[in-house]
Amino acid sequence: WPSLNGAVGMTYEQSGGGAGGLVINLPEDQKTLTLHERASHHFVTSLATIETSVKNREARLRDYYDFRRQAMRVAEQGTRQYYLVPGRDERAEHVVELLLRQGIEVKRAAAEFDAEDVNGYWGEKIAKKHLPAGTYVVDIAQPAGFLARTLLDRDIKHETVFFYDVSAWSLPLAADVEAYYSSKVARADLKPVTAAPVVEGGVEGAQQATAYVIPAEQTAGMKLLGHLLQENLHAYVAIKPFKLNGRQFSPGSIIVPAESNPPTLAERIRALAMSDQCKVIAASTLLSEDGLDLGSNRVRFLRKPRVAVLTDTPVSSTDYGALWYLFEQREDMQFTPISVESLRGVDLKDY
Repeated sequence: WPSLNGAVGMTYEQSGGGAGGLVINLPEDQKTLTLHERASHHFVTSLATIETSVKNREARLRDYYDFRRQAMRVAEQGTRQYYLVPGRDERAEHVVELLLRQGIEVKRAAAEFDAEDVNGYWGEKIAKKHLPAGTYVVDIAQPAGFLARTLLDRDIKHETVFFYDVSAWSLPLAADVEAYYSSKVARADLKPVTAAPVVEGGVEGAQQATAYVIPAEQTAGMKLLGHLLQENLHAYVAIKPFKLNGRQFSPGSIIVPAESNPPTLAERIRALAMSDQCKVIAASTLLSEDGLDLGSNRVRFLRKPRVAVLTDTPVSSTDYGALWYLFEQREDMQFTPISVESLRGVDLKDY
């Protein structure tokens, strides 16, 4: 990441990794390195790096400036623009938020437009692609062009240096966003995106609802479902597609019936939909126009989740941390950490 931003990336390692402990035995000369010594060496090296950078500040700043100018010149070769098409969920907006946090310039089309010589992320080649208003456009001709290309390219081709930390990720593919790229600059009315897009949640549809439907495509739907179940509200999942009020719903859509829930359901689900930034459809009937009916036996009751996550040796701390972040920060879902050592005494029927 520093190298792709024009900085000097370097790593100083004398910690011994997770097995380093308080003392490391060096087999070559039988010398030992204590934790205090290793920490002191890192501290001194950091100060030396800062001092060297200060002494060479003009050269470093010039190099940084030239790097970002070069990113704009290189934009004339290969892919020039990337197009992210917003869908019925918030995935495109999430990608845009990540790009903006990296200092990458993003624009948005004020009106529909055509892009020429377009490539899709699954190998499609399209002579002219009509893109809707609201499409996000990332032009590589910008100071952060190298980083933008690395994050958005479908397949990075390395010539000299291998950036192992980011080269495996293509954000449009990872986020499952409809996206395209082209070597040409499209004629479009583009407005700069200056702040991360805010997805507004809420309930739309019937005022007197017999059920509420959470479309399966929304990643925010899982967070809302978790909150509903934590409050002991009843919810079901559709295992077949259905059509309601002219809209098609995919398997996995969540159905929250009014009949089997408290009278306060309407007020509560509206408040949660707004706070969780999730769109919910209020239905006036349980009878669908096509596919399964909302009250049929082809919906499955969802139980309140009781999640346990193993931790401590031999579980990787980073693997555990990733799950911890997912449950606590992204989904706001409670879970119970259980150490491997104490697993024998745990009744897994409780989870």
